[in-house]
Amino acid sequence: MFMRAYIGGNYSLYGLYARLKGKRHLLVKHATDIVIEGTPRSANSFSFQAFRKAQKGKIRIAHHLHVSCQISQAVKWQLPVILLIRHPVDSIASWVVRHPDLDPETCMFYYYKYYDSLKDYKEKVVIAPFETVISDFGKVIEAVNEKYSKSFDVFHHTKEAQDAIFQERHQANERMGRSKLATPAPSQIKDQFKKEIVPHIKELHITRKAIELYHSFILCSQLEKK
Repeated sequence: MFMRAYIGGNYSLYGLYARLKGKRHLLVKHATDIVIEGTPRSANSFSFQAFRKAQKGKIRIAHHLHVSCQISQAVKWQLPVILLIRHPVDSIASWVVRHPDLDPETCMFYYYKYYDSLKDYKEKVVIAPFETVISDFGKVIEAVNEKYSKSFDVFHHTKEAQDAIFQERHQANERMGRSKLATPAPSQIKDQFKKEIVPHIKELHITRKAIELYHSFILCSQLEKK
């Protein structure tokens, strides 16, 4: 996380790091069809899988690196971008529930640094609020098609389609031996952990700035205006 925070805004430097870590396939390139990125716990996995499943043909998606250079470089190359964003308190609570060893303040700093570095790109990407992503991802793809004059296939966001994606992630986590707290779907045990840590997260000095930044992005999201 620290490495991503400090070099994540530099495409050349992070590109070298991604190659060393075996993540080159996730990095945006000239041939990339679309970038889907946001900070951790912003429905990255759901968005990636929903977008991929909706397409009838092969699609090249840059995703899951959680670094701002994915966005800035895509904009430079005039590639379609879905910038995922979730309320910082909810995002950090979910992140810490999944990784209890993480420090909430460090995670909040990472969140703030990530979106603050992208504030000049608000009008150049499709800003996808978490609530819209998990309730009607088809609307997100429609916004991409409209903004970039594309014809990506639209995801039909039914309960069955959503549950199928959650089930796939759950099975993948089981195969990798991950804790039940790592599942992307809502759960009672996760909700209980979040309730315990949310008061502390709200008291962090940087949280107020992160919330203000979050709202400035939401105001620029066409998905919130429809």
